Amino acid sequence: MNDEYKYEKVARDFITLNRTGFLSTISVSEAGYPFGSITPYDIDSEGRLIILIADISEHYKNLTADNRGSMLISDQFGTHDPQLYARATVLGKFGTVPGDELEEVSWSYKSRFPDAVERERQHGFNYWRCVPSKIRWIGGFGLIGWIDGVAYSDVVPDPLAYVGWDILQHMNIDHEKSLYTLLKTYGKIDIDAKRIEMTDLCENNFTLQFSDGVSWKRVTIDFPETAEDSIGARKLFISMLEKVS
Repeated sequence: MNDEYKYEKVARDFITLNRTGFLSTISVSEAGYPFGSITPYDIDSEGRLIILIADISEHYKNLTADNRGSMLISDQFGTHDPQLYARATVLGKFGTVPGDELEEVSWSYKSRFPDAVERERQHGFNYWRCVPSKIRWIGGFGLIGWIDGVAYSDVVPDPLAYVGWDILQHMNIDHEKSLYTLLKTYGKIDIDAKRIEMTDLCENNFTLQFSDGVSWKRVTIDFPETAEDSIGARKLFISMLEKVS
């Protein structure tokens, strides 16, 4: 592995930023076959994945019989060429969240997924938590390796990682024109882009993906200073745009 590339750090930030994965468990009804489906997840301060599943679901039956599972998390903006972009497979053991922790876990999960409020009201939905034992990380060409679960959990995630998805959605939905300005002025790319979206950000920079109608490309643009939180990131975006207005 590349010693200068912080696998634990980039994987932890990537998994924290994203919110949906492909959960695979060991099937009971189909004699040991892997069974997978798309599954939303929350993540706690230790990097453990939190899922909400019904007790009539296949995953519930499978995890009750064998608590081993995996969660594949891929770049949500890279569906046009999914093998080109980052992905992580989290291997771990699942268990139900203890009763004395349910209030905190439930509050956090519902803050990410408001629709879960209705599911909670229905009988038979339970919170499960995955403790990662290993992560297979693929960050790009040559950036491939296994990450120990403890090393992953010990990482302090980027301050924007947990709230990053909300920022990306806000910029992409409400400020598309501003993204073109950022691309041209700070990305130094002046093309007739047909589509553009922000795909990633951290305390130091953000990434724009753009298409000329034929192919997609990405460019990473540095913030002029560190963004300590979502409010700081907002102020930096405003400042960068005001300088070219």
